[in-house]
Amino acid sequence: MTMPMKGISEDQTNTNIDIEGAIIAKKHYVYEVLPASDEELLIEVAECLAKTFSGVKSGNAFIVEPVVLLLKISYETMKEFIFDFLKQTVNQGLTIIAREKCTGKVIGAVAAESFQTIELNPPLLKGDFAPFNKINQITRYLVKKYEQYIYNKLGRKIVKEKHIRIFLTGVMLEKNKKYIAAEMRHLLEEICKNRGYQYIFSTAPNHRSQKMNVRLNYHMPLDCKGVPIAYSYAKDPVLKYLPNELGEDCKLFYKELT
Repeated sequence: MTMPMKGISEDQTNTNIDIEGAIIAKKHYVYEVLPASDEELLIEVAECLAKTFSGVKSGNAFIVEPVVLLLKISYETMKEFIFDFLKQTVNQGLTIIAREKCTGKVIGAVAAESFQTIELNPPLLKGDFAPFNKINQITRYLVKKYEQYIYNKLGRKIVKEKHIRIFLTGVMLEKNKKYIAAEMRHLLEEICKNRGYQYIFSTAPNHRSQKMNVRLNYHMPLDCKGVPIAYSYAKDPVLKYLPNELGEDCKLFYKELT
């Protein structure tokens, strides 16, 4: 009598894919802190992140951040904006890069900074950088919500050198992006723990980045009504045209490091 063959469940298949992706991420790539002394490498990191956000073809995939695409921010403008951030924060030692072991090429980065507060009314950007005013508006909204959440939770304002803000996370590959991003985020978290930081937070502007934060055990803080803190695109006069399948809102995520 022939025994019936047991099928492989979807959960088993996903588990196998996760294991394989995690192995590849550890085997073929190295993860390190971006050094402040290497300006050529800093430029390469800015180029890598700019490509992943403004649009780059990688194999059969086209990688782009939907909000950046809608705001029509060019690669060159994005690169300069990111480069300026890296120049201002690289000495903090909180930007993590991923490089191919065989070539040394930068294929991903997590840019982060030590956070205390955010400027409420920064000067408006002009020219090619004007679209960033919308991104800054969303960032200020969510960061102020985060500050209020921490105050309600701890009974005090944010303390210097206790909070990390993730500015950008990007991986310029067709496959295994989430596993490489996870390795970079894990390294950043370990560094922050060792330096006494207590919280790390991030804004996630699309479904893909929101899933990544959930996967990495980040939590969505709730407002006074018990609703996850987010900036709705449907209520924004510009971003309401973003298709729902690409993103409905920019969500706030955080994790306790202690």
